[in-house]
Amino acid sequence: MSKEQTLDHARWCPMADLRLSRRKHAPSDVEMALHQQPRNSDLAGLTSLLGRPVVAQGLVDWAELSGRAIEPSVDAWLGKGYTGAITASLTIRGRDTPDEPPEGDRNVVAKVISRAERSEIAVHQAALDQAPADFMRSHLVQLRYGPVQIDRDTVVYFQDLAGRSSRYRPAKELAERLVELTDLCCAVVDDVATEWNLAPRGAKTSVWELAHQELHHPVTTNGSVRRLTTMFGMASAGARVLLNDGADPLANPWLLMTDRTEVGARKLEVLRGQGHGDLHLGNVLVLINHSGVVPKSYCLIDLATYQATAPRGRDPITLLLSVVSVFWPTLMEHQRRALLGDLTRPDLKQDARQDQLLGGLVTRVFKATLNSVESNGFEQSWRVQYPVELAAAALRSTTFEDYPADLRWWLVELACRATQAHLDITGQQLPEDKPQRLNNPFVDAADPRTPQAPIPGAGEGKYPVDGTLIGRRSGTKSNEDPA
Repeated sequence: MSKEQTLDHARWCPMADLRLSRRKHAPSDVEMALHQQPRNSDLAGLTSLLGRPVVAQGLVDWAELSGRAIEPSVDAWLGKGYTGAITASLTIRGRDTPDEPPEGDRNVVAKVISRAERSEIAVHQAALDQAPADFMRSHLVQLRYGPVQIDRDTVVYFQDLAGRSSRYRPAKELAERLVELTDLCCAVVDDVATEWNLAPRGAKTSVWELAHQELHHPVTTNGSVRRLTTMFGMASAGARVLLNDGADPLANPWLLMTDRTEVGARKLEVLRGQGHGDLHLGNVLVLINHSGVVPKSYCLIDLATYQATAPRGRDPITLLLSVVSVFWPTLMEHQRRALLGDLTRPDLKQDARQDQLLGGLVTRVFKATLNSVESNGFEQSWRVQYPVELAAAALRSTTFEDYPADLRWWLVELACRATQAHLDITGQQLPEDKPQRLNNPFVDAADPRTPQAPIPGAGEGKYPVDGTLIGRRSGTKSNEDPA
């Protein structure tokens, strides 16, 4: 084995394979050199930070075998994701051998996952490989080193800090700076539409298939759509439903979810392209300096839900609903009502830049995608597709258990109104049947301000009533806390 091959082997091979390779052949000169010039890793510090001695020891072994050292970063933090995966900020001291230029030190985010989750590394790498080079280098967080197989069931892999700087902050922290947040969101959606996706692509599919794709994303579970809509009574209700006594009838989102209705079985051209898949404000990090936010500096993290042929509404809609969740506690009732119209028919607003409320942001984000496709003749396709994806995303978001009860019920109404918007745009009429009242599982009937006890069968954290993950929580992630 040549010197270069040995170094590469030490860098990329999982721990189990490294141990096996050491048993199979005598150490090479380079391997001996690495052991003769050990770097000092901080095993005690890693154990204290991670709380998992086996993982800490495995990382130290990997560092030693590759001629590096590893330790908690100066401003070390530990995060925990919705699947239980651990993330931590670490510093890797680069190897320094006589025959090579010094590698240098690097601050990274280490993620500890199970073997079953290892496919997310390949998904992340596919996002990097398939993105246009300029967009990839400027806006997607990079993978570093190789995955480390700690033991049979545990893997660790490394990502750069966003922008390689702790001055990058999650967009969620801009909740009190709406103008800057609007500019950032528009920059992200503009670039996703025109730089990540260089040309729009359309593919025929049915309405119900599109709705199911968005409800199931990112995890597919047999029956979850049926169970979710059954929770509200949608599956057994007619075409028109009531959310509250005395309210006007609304369109039943179940019409979009099944091929047994004319609405659901109808074919439409769906715009598809590369997409992040979970583009909430915690996954958008941006540089904030003494002059304020630098919108074009943003970096997208957590690419485990990337798809090369994602529906084009997924990312902008996820971003918009994340913005709503951040501002929700500050919104007056009339603003919440206005947002229903802004979100379902953003094409009807005229002067978005003069609207300093969230409606202006909604319209600018919607039109960013619209402007990117209209020159190719896909303008109407986007108008038809958008409310279907919005209805499905709103229903998926009702499974986020850290959302307040009134927001989750508001999302049900948003799904109903998005369904009606799709019908209006496509010229379809609701039958004049008797409307049926939907169930509100989020609050006690006697006191709408009091949360119910947990619904039987519900999982912990961000799980829906059937105990199976449908959507992701819009949590905060940053270079200090990328849970």
